[in-house]
Amino acid sequence: MRIAIEGCSHGELDKIYEQLLEQQRKDNHQIDLLLICGDFQANRNERDLECMAVPPKYRDLRDYYKYYTGEKKAPILTIVIGGNHEASNHFWELYHGGWLAPKIYFLGHAGCVQVNGLRIAGSSGIFYPSDFQQGHWERVPYQHGAMRSIYHTREFNVRRLSLLSSPDVFLSHDWPQNIVQYGNVSALLHRKPFFKEDIRTGKLGSPPMMGLLQNLKPRYWYSAHLHCRFEAEVVHDEPAQPEAGPSTKPESSGAQGRVLNPDEIAIEDEDLEQPTSICPSRPNASNPDEIVIEDEEIAQSSTTVAEQEPPAPNSEEIEVEQALVVDTVDDLPAPNPSGATAFVQETPDVAHSSRNPDEIMLDDEEEAVEAPPPPPKPKKVTSFLGLGKCVNHSNPKQYLEVTNVKLPHKKLHDGPPVLTFDPEWLAITRAFHPYMSLERHQLPYPDEATARAAVQRELEWVKKHVLGDKGSIRVGDVQKFEMTAPPPARRGRVTEPLRHWPNPQTAAFCAMLEIENKIDPKPDVAHAPGAPNVPSSLPQTTPSS
Repeated sequence: MRIAIEGCSHGELDKIYEQLLEQQRKDNHQIDLLLICGDFQANRNERDLECMAVPPKYRDLRDYYKYYTGEKKAPILTIVIGGNHEASNHFWELYHGGWLAPKIYFLGHAGCVQVNGLRIAGSSGIFYPSDFQQGHWERVPYQHGAMRSIYHTREFNVRRLSLLSSPDVFLSHDWPQNIVQYGNVSALLHRKPFFKEDIRTGKLGSPPMMGLLQNLKPRYWYSAHLHCRFEAEVVHDEPAQPEAGPSTKPESSGAQGRVLNPDEIAIEDEDLEQPTSICPSRPNASNPDEIVIEDEEIAQSSTTVAEQEPPAPNSEEIEVEQALVVDTVDDLPAPNPSGATAFVQETPDVAHSSRNPDEIMLDDEEEAVEAPPPPPKPKKVTSFLGLGKCVNHSNPKQYLEVTNVKLPHKKLHDGPPVLTFDPEWLAITRAFHPYMSLERHQLPYPDEATARAAVQRELEWVKKHVLGDKGSIRVGDVQKFEMTAPPPARRGRVTEPLRHWPNPQTAAFCAMLEIENKIDPKPDVAHAPGAPNVPSSLPQTTPSS
């Protein structure tokens, strides 16, 4: 499958699609899928602009509304995640995912779908420590703080994503924390010198995203947010290797003294600073191409033992070594009368063919040749690519990538791309739905073993009640796009007040899984007979006092 990946789109859909169609004409090779890594800016009208955390001068409708109203049609199936400059009210209305326009699908605040069998998971928003453990309490009209906290990643969604078996592709707006240590740090700092301090203190990137990368081990991971292209390769299950270079030990998350990215949209209370790690992650593997950043003395302590010269032995050490030699010689066997030495230093797993053919071997020295150990299993590798923004870039390679991705099943290679629900994600959604909090306080979570057992039970439910004999279910058979909020105001028409617009796609998704629709609550009928049942796979919990 040929896919394209875009970094931050910032509403520039026309430009992105034009470049991809031109690429198709040049290569004479169709692009099947487009992935956009956030800052999509799905503004349907002027009221949506009031919910986007940017200075007033950046509040521009751009191109999306034309695809929303049907004025234009997306030429390529497009999957989108959210960033930190979004119409957050619109994305909340499609919390579980849904069509933003025909052929443009939002993955939700967290989600996983399949395209011709290719599993694509993603996490919207960016990480901010003080909001990570909160529930989803924000409602329109957003106050100053809520307009930012609503797009902050929640532990609820990270926990749900961590229960996935390994997806093929993962999308995040944030870079995973310390991902730069797996790529060319020197080249990155040459282009972005203001990253140096955040790299040194371990604040560059999201700790929960690195935890997910190291646990899920997807084949590909794509991100945006930092507005530059950066490639890295993470080899999993390798022993820890100390490395020279910037220290990765996280420090306090204060923003004082930081040099900000001049390409970033500056807003008040901007939360670009990266905090200390919350999710446990495995040790970083050393980067063989890494070049030590100049003036970096802190990393000297992490130099590998093999790189350090051993200290010269003192006189006492020499005397001890000589004593050990004498003791060892006393323990050696006496010379063999035949003239050959019976003492032979053992070398494990050495084949007979490696011996000296002129050497005289005694019968009792012959040993059975052991079979060589089986070759080690190939290690899983995650290829990371961070991309820039589709603004003021003359070189599309900075924000746009086109690549071929091998599908997991050969029989799915042919034919147009088909978007289907991921059964495992549906099971996770049912199992964790009772823990979705609509208040600041978050309910306590089950332990991992309990959660995974619940997912397995819910997976059986999904197979029986959702998939049935079909084996898969197309997203378009359940969720169908329709306009909800009004289009942009034209001359002579008054813009309607800002409010929550219930989306039928969210209702259809919840009805399919027989879970309560917490996005569009109906207090008068929420507990009435016939209301959707909440799964009972996990014990019902109450807020802790």
